[in-house]
Amino acid sequence: MAGEVAGGYRIEKLLEEWPSGALYRAYQASLERSVLLRVDKLPPGSTPRDKAALLGAARRLGALNHSNVVRILEVGETADAIYCSMEYPGDMSLDRLMNEKGKLSPPEAVGTALQVLTALQYAFDQEGVIHGALRPQVVFITQDGFVKVAEFGMDRKRSRLQMGRDAQYVPPEKVSGGTLDERSDIYSLGAILYRALSGRLPFQDIDPRRVLARQVDESPRPLKEVSQDTPIELAAVVETAMRKDPRMRYQIPGQMASALQSIQV
Repeated sequence: MAGEVAGGYRIEKLLEEWPSGALYRAYQASLERSVLLRVDKLPPGSTPRDKAALLGAARRLGALNHSNVVRILEVGETADAIYCSMEYPGDMSLDRLMNEKGKLSPPEAVGTALQVLTALQYAFDQEGVIHGALRPQVVFITQDGFVKVAEFGMDRKRSRLQMGRDAQYVPPEKVSGGTLDERSDIYSLGAILYRALSGRLPFQDIDPRRVLARQVDESPRPLKEVSQDTPIELAAVVETAMRKDPRMRYQIPGQMASALQSIQV
């Protein structure tokens, strides 16, 4: 779709795609800037009221304004879709960084996690918003070292291929159809830290269906076993974040941040 225009934006690169939409890098000619452009197709049979509700929800997310949150710049609509443009944080996602480096040092992993937790706590305190689909692909590291989290409250259905990548970070209560809250994001961040510190995914399985089932029924190998250079206190924080029962995890992002800040790395 490179070169097509949606809402005054020129699409340059497809970044991610799912059955009902896509995320692009785009160019906003009127302000001569690059942006992230998310386009969500309306479900079949949607009414004007349905579209208005989706637009209202997206505009509510636009109220988030924090240095660790990718800001929404504009929300708009076409005949069969809604779109939102977001600030462009650069090309370096946490997923790309981990792919390039293999794993992060404990200080680098902790520093990144603390900024993600700051974003999570801010969004919940300001708007009662959880992320709902936290994964390395939506965590960006800017050229000046800031960590920015994108797509708060924008969960959606994904293809089987994308679920295969993302299933490693899905909390068990989401797999089981339970209620998500801030503790769900804490689980996902724990899974991200597990990969960052060990250089391996929590569950060594390429079948997304089996990974999702294991999220409910199994725990990954202890982090200290697969990453001997991870301090035992840091491994304990990750394991607490990834407890199956949300009541046994850190209850708010700030609580997990305090635990990380108490560790010497």
